[in-house]
Amino acid sequence: MLKLNEKGWGYGFLIFFGALFLLLLISVGISIKSLTNKNKKNNPVPLNQTKNYDRMYALLESKLKNAGEYYILDNETYINEESMSTKISFNFLKSKGYIDDLLDPIYSTPCDGYVIVKSLDDITPYIQCSEYKTPNYSSGN
Repeated sequence: MLKLNEKGWGYGFLIFFGALFLLLLISVGISIKSLTNKNKKNNPVPLNQTKNYDRMYALLESKLKNAGEYYILDNETYINEESMSTKISFNFLKSKGYIDDLLDPIYSTPCDGYVIVKSLDDITPYIQCSEYKTPNYSSGN
């Protein structure tokens, strides 16, 4: 009958190296998960969903337009008869209670904006968010 050599590896070493290998696998898995979460935060918009976000920006614009329209309906004398148009800022409409915050649908950061009122039927909204700006948006007063 064959005798085992006592100088070989036993169950103690097998359990030790198995546990060490398991810890290594778990740490690699956690590292990979944290890297993928960081990538999602840096690029939150999948390419196939950009059209939906364009619609969401359009909804923000219409929300601002409605606030401007309600303000004009409540204060018809606000329309400046001498000039061609009147600019009403988002902050002014918000302070009067006509609109809540405008939040960027992608980054959830506050947006800014204004409406240009030429008449009750001609109200044009302009917004500026983190990565979106209405065409012809003017930053100056």
